[in-house]
Amino acid sequence: MSFVGGLKVVWSSSLYLQSDSSIAISMTNVRSAFRIDQVDYLSYTLNLQSYRDTCVYQSGSCDYSGYADCIKMGVKCFKAENLNTTACIDCLQFGGSCEEHTPPIDCSPFLDQVNLVGDFHTTLEFRFGLSRRLSYQILHTYVPSSCVVAISWVSFWLDPASAPARTSLGVTTVLTMVTLSTKIGATPEHNYIRAIDIWMLSCKLFVVLALLEYAFVNFAARQASKAAKSQKTTIAGEGEEDKSFVPNEDSLDENRDFQLPKIKFTIAGYEMAKKLDYVSRFLFPTFYIAFVATYLGVLSSSEH
Repeated sequence: MSFVGGLKVVWSSSLYLQSDSSIAISMTNVRSAFRIDQVDYLSYTLNLQSYRDTCVYQSGSCDYSGYADCIKMGVKCFKAENLNTTACIDCLQFGGSCEEHTPPIDCSPFLDQVNLVGDFHTTLEFRFGLSRRLSYQILHTYVPSSCVVAISWVSFWLDPASAPARTSLGVTTVLTMVTLSTKIGATPEHNYIRAIDIWMLSCKLFVVLALLEYAFVNFAARQASKAAKSQKTTIAGEGEEDKSFVPNEDSLDENRDFQLPKIKFTIAGYEMAKKLDYVSRFLFPTFYIAFVATYLGVLSSSEH
């Protein structure tokens, strides 16, 4: 990049930081979560007393999208035997693909008014276009949270009469999602909602709804059982075997040597619970896939 009138950069010690010893910082283990895609620069005149005298006399942009490949081979390029290779020379001297834009108007009258006092001066502005590297978040946030949501759907395939198993599975998935959400919470406080916050909140909502689904299934089955029991009470004989309460499908087999303890589900209530679970097996994954597609679509469009 070449600038009209030259460019002077002054590097001096800070006026606000006084220290007798030198400051040494090791940056070998620092990995940035962003990459530079584009750098725009503008040179313009600026009058502090009247912003109408602002005039852009030089502008341009540099494309740094090809630098990602250089970063991948950066370790090899720092070896002495690879420094003279064409690929390493291009990477070590990579300055982007720059293009200078033609000024819309002639700024010579404004440049003649630049003085040393400082009320009318020139300004050089850089604008960095950054994009986030999502590989770490995908491996440590998106994939684990999606797996936890999928595990919560296993509850729909368990027997509705297995209350301890389904309740334990639901509570475990909820607590796991809470633990995952705390891993991304170690950031400075902010008063806006991030994309990752929407993702984690939605995943927690899905696992909570999966737990509440069993509570609804259990309640609906009990209500159906009560209605069926009240109808059968009037027609049941004294010598007839009581089959109004069934624990699960296996207990319906009369040839078994023993029967499991009976729960408060009638056959009608048990069938109601099975139907609700059957609908949830397809309803929950469908809504989650729709959410993921919408999330990725909005995220990709916002980046562009």
